[in-house]
Amino acid sequence: MTLSLQPLDLNQPCPSVDLGRYGTQETEDNYHWIWALYAWRSGSPEILERMIISHPIPVELRKVIAEIITGKQRQNIKGKSNLAEIKHGFYLVKLISMAGFLRGLSDYELLLDPKSGRNTHTISDEKGIEVSEVRAQIEKDKKDFIQSYADSLGISVETLGKWKQELVNMLDDYPNVFSTIDKKRKQVNVRVRCKRQG
Repeated sequence: MTLSLQPLDLNQPCPSVDLGRYGTQETEDNYHWIWALYAWRSGSPEILERMIISHPIPVELRKVIAEIITGKQRQNIKGKSNLAEIKHGFYLVKLISMAGFLRGLSDYELLLDPKSGRNTHTISDEKGIEVSEVRAQIEKDKKDFIQSYADSLGISVETLGKWKQELVNMLDDYPNVFSTIDKKRKQVNVRVRCKRQG
């Protein structure tokens, strides 16, 4: 599998991005802003800078950007072993590639979802095979898709899973895109304090 990554000019109007079942109209329309904030949080502020200079800030994201300006939101660059991960160009690759990954993943998940219009039962009836066989094949195809995507990006399946979870958290939390991250950080801080006091 080869990814087709088109050059991205953040100075041009940012198109809506299809995120499959993971997206809403708001998150698809503002996907570039979500990734700019993700990149900023991880230590690469250049994309957010260019977005702010070139595009009006969505009303619902003004609060989180104001918190960045006041210092309430902090970057998380501790323990970065791979310096490439905080480089500008690398985040643009992730921005494009992860949208395609979520779209592809959605196709498999919809087939496995009993509530979808086309699922394992309808495919079973069409092909004249057991539902268990259909489900097993879809699960295998899904696993192969994930592995191929990870290979194309030059990363492990585990890293791809981490990126996916981080992005899904931000999409689910939109417009408070850092709320899950902040919650986890507070939990860590509490554990650290308890350990010190103990």
